[in-house]
Amino acid sequence: MYNKIIFYNDGHLGDTFLNKPFVKEIVKKIPAKTYAFANNKYPAEYVLDIVDEYIDINVVRDYASPYKKFTAADDTLYINTWMPYCFTKEELALNKPKSNDGICYNFDVYYSCLTQVMKEIDSSFDISHMLKSKEDYVLEDYTKNINIPDVKELYRKKVLIFNQPAFSGQSDNFDHTQYIETIANLHSDVLFYISSTFNTNLSNIISLQNFVTSPDLLQIAAFSLSCDIICGPGNATTISTWTKSNINNDKKIYITINRNDPGEAMLFQNQKCTTYVVKSTPSLYNYLHTCLVRGKV
Repeated sequence: MYNKIIFYNDGHLGDTFLNKPFVKEIVKKIPAKTYAFANNKYPAEYVLDIVDEYIDINVVRDYASPYKKFTAADDTLYINTWMPYCFTKEELALNKPKSNDGICYNFDVYYSCLTQVMKEIDSSFDISHMLKSKEDYVLEDYTKNINIPDVKELYRKKVLIFNQPAFSGQSDNFDHTQYIETIANLHSDVLFYISSTFNTNLSNIISLQNFVTSPDLLQIAAFSLSCDIICGPGNATTISTWTKSNINNDKKIYITINRNDPGEAMLFQNQKCTTYVVKSTPSLYNYLHTCLVRGKV
């Protein structure tokens, strides 16, 4: 038994959200006295549901190389939670999605990476049961609700739009204001919630910044359960909403920007919700307009 297992991630918060189910699996399989998460880029609350101890922001930053799968030292095991980061493009290509739409970090890639890492740590490790249900490895629903006045009876549908900058590079940081106002004018019977505030006279555009502090992604993720369409770049804000209730809702639509490849948005490509992956902000609003016109929600 290890004295401590520390999960580390030098990437962005979205990477951490994506790997939380796999961290849970490791915790179940490898015994340790304590488990911890090392990353100084986000609040502890985002990982407290998967570990029982948190490493504060003063943790030594050279705990392990970001390109190493794991490092063992002094009864402590350091595991890189952004597993595909530890593998070459050639290795990832061997596990590309079954839909043949390019290399992306979907379930098949995670499964292969986790298998290889864990067997190097312990040859007896077996995760074959993971093939039975991908749903077991999706984010749990959050209950950290936002107190927003209920105006549902006034509008046909609710659309959640993440229009803040995406520093992880999944999308170009266009100003969404014109696009949002145009589509809100075209669909006056639809309520549009936005994550970043701008001045507008349209009553069917509501900024979540009036109700959320920080912003608190767990609050936004809980609120997303009541929305029909969720739009935004494939970064932490959108990924935080990929919970069981959302992705298993056949009436839910995601329109996700990833300008380089299908990206993380394809992780749940075989779930019940409908997911469109686009490469630009204008394309996102074209898809959104089409969905609303055709009554797909």
